[in-house]
Amino acid sequence: MLFRSGTENRFDGSDGSVASTAVIANAFLTIGCNRVLGAKRGFINFTRTLLVEGHASVLPKDRW
Repeated sequence: MLFRSGTENRFDGSDGSVASTAVIANAFLTIGCNRVLGAKRGFINFTRTLLVEGHASVLPKDRW
């Protein structure tokens, strides 16, 4: 899953941690994980900061 803030299919250069957090929030809170992924696994880009702070550990391991 990749962050896109506009109509162009590219990363806009914004803060990577903010972008990844937005992807996670949208997938879980706004759209819903099951609706986004179905029965498949998802992949999200994480910055070093998010990994060190443990954000990846709160996601369900069987889905991500």
